[in-house]
Amino acid sequence: MKRNNVWRKPGLLRWSQNLWAHMDRWSLSSGWPLNKAALRLLMLPLLPLYIWRLGLGQGLVTFYRFLLGEDGFVIHRSERDPGTIIRDDSTDAWVFQQIFILCDYRLLVGRSDVRVIIDAGAYVGFSSIYFAELYPHAFIYALEPEESNFQALQRNTRHYPNIKAIQAAVWKEDGFLEVKDVASGQWSFVVQEHSEGRGQQVPAISIQSLMEQYRLPRIDILKIDIEGAEDAVFEGPGCHTWLPKVRVLALELHDHLYPGSERNFLEAIATYECTVRTTGENIIFDFPELPEPGVLEAPRRRYS
Repeated sequence: MKRNNVWRKPGLLRWSQNLWAHMDRWSLSSGWPLNKAALRLLMLPLLPLYIWRLGLGQGLVTFYRFLLGEDGFVIHRSERDPGTIIRDDSTDAWVFQQIFILCDYRLLVGRSDVRVIIDAGAYVGFSSIYFAELYPHAFIYALEPEESNFQALQRNTRHYPNIKAIQAAVWKEDGFLEVKDVASGQWSFVVQEHSEGRGQQVPAISIQSLMEQYRLPRIDILKIDIEGAEDAVFEGPGCHTWLPKVRVLALELHDHLYPGSERNFLEAIATYECTVRTTGENIIFDFPELPEPGVLEAPRRRYS
């Protein structure tokens, strides 16, 4: 395929992520919640969007609860929605806003013949729910390693039969990893390859092993938001066993938090022809249509 050496993360996205990372570090060192104050200021123009997405009553209530920093309640986005849990002292509200209000994955709308979606770094299930509602005939494999996030993922997705929650970290190979610096209800934590026996032990699985275990001939949408661990996932030649079987890759890079974590991905993607677009913090890579591998069977659910 044609090489794609010219692609780099857009300058505006890189600048905004670096600014946010500096604000986070300053907030942690000073004790002043500058990042939370900035989030609330940025929310003010979004009230019409809340009303448009959630309706007048639910939109107003949800907006002001988020604006005032309230937690520990359930959002019903529609009459058919069984309810989405926003936990106490968590980043759930911000992630909910990114996915359901700002629609950060809107460039994934309108795809044809979507049957298999892998949500790597599913957090509490908001993105998986978005995909399940967008493509009700697709099957979503939602992977989340951190215990409290995984429990919330199971609660939020229990009414969606086409979502399978898997407690595992996506990694370059199978095994076990150590989760450190965990703050319950937060999306960001550190996954370490070499265990010291001090953190939470979680299973790790590679994309190739996941495809083999569930007999997936291809991945129609692969969403990866794994807080810097993309450096390991795209390390070495192993990623080229499964990357050619991906139709669309939705990726968030975290080099602003973990410098150098994008290096392996940039080297891997340089050998593929693709079109690239950005939406929010996500970068969407569209690869040329894959040849049909015969008749694709519906994914089979397997439980261990």
